[in-house]
Amino acid sequence: MKALKCLRSQIETIHRIPSLFRILRGALYATVFCWFGTAILCGQIVYVSDNRSVEVNAQAAIQEVLTVENGVPVGPIVASTNYSAIQTPSTAFSSLSGSLQADITTSYYSPGPPVVSGTAWAGGSATQNSSLSSSEVFCTGTGSGYGCNAFGGNNTLYAGDGGGISILNVSFSVSSPVPYTLVVAVYNDLYDATFSCDLTSSGTSVLGGSSPYISEGAFPTPFWQYGVTGPAYQYSGELEPGTVYTLNASLNCITGDPLGGLVNDMGVDLAIVPEPSSVALCAIGAFLFKLRKPICRNGLSMRLDATTARRCFGLPKA
Repeated sequence: MKALKCLRSQIETIHRIPSLFRILRGALYATVFCWFGTAILCGQIVYVSDNRSVEVNAQAAIQEVLTVENGVPVGPIVASTNYSAIQTPSTAFSSLSGSLQADITTSYYSPGPPVVSGTAWAGGSATQNSSLSSSEVFCTGTGSGYGCNAFGGNNTLYAGDGGGISILNVSFSVSSPVPYTLVVAVYNDLYDATFSCDLTSSGTSVLGGSSPYISEGAFPTPFWQYGVTGPAYQYSGELEPGTVYTLNASLNCITGDPLGGLVNDMGVDLAIVPEPSSVALCAIGAFLFKLRKPICRNGLSMRLDATTARRCFGLPKA
């Protein structure tokens, strides 16, 4: 009897191994099913159009001013140059990592008399790093610009303006109702620059009338009161299927100020918060219910009774 009890104890110990394996395998399958259920059956961003770009523009000119009409100099342009460049995603909805720089000059010389000699200049820069995924629209961008605006000898005007522009314009819908958060931030003081951001549907803002801002200009409030690091604003709500939404953000840093050159930064991040759908939960529940059935080996259920143990392990009858 003592030997039989010892043998039965060993059999029960061996039996716990497939039981533990069944529990771990069930947990693993449940995790995989939850992941796929959430990824496939939850609300996702479905993109409709993509108009993202980063660009720089600069122009410089020298003008002989003969007269001024209504505050506008009138006279021939004796020298000028300009430059522009733009970068967009290689394919629609792909990531964009763009960086552009512009620095131009134009010179003029007249032996006179009187001798007239001078140079006009302008430039700027812009960057954008953005990506689109099924759960997030993310974008950061920078821009800066500078130029000249001064009179020289013999009523000669030296004028230039330049800068960078970073644009995010993406339209999308969602596959099912889903909550979202939108974080918008601008850094530095937007000196001689403008920034705007809005989430719209059919041309109407969905951020609500209580939004801290839709657009800001040079020396804006509330950014200016925070010094050179402006605050971030956060919005939240719910996106509905069957509606096309447009997220638009634009940082424009074109200026003719010789004291320009400040780098302005923007950040925009729209993220949805996936919630498992009822279909996904039902599918997971049904699969877990199936896992509760005992596992059979050699056609027999692995139960803790002597008869099954003998059959499974080929033991002789007692």
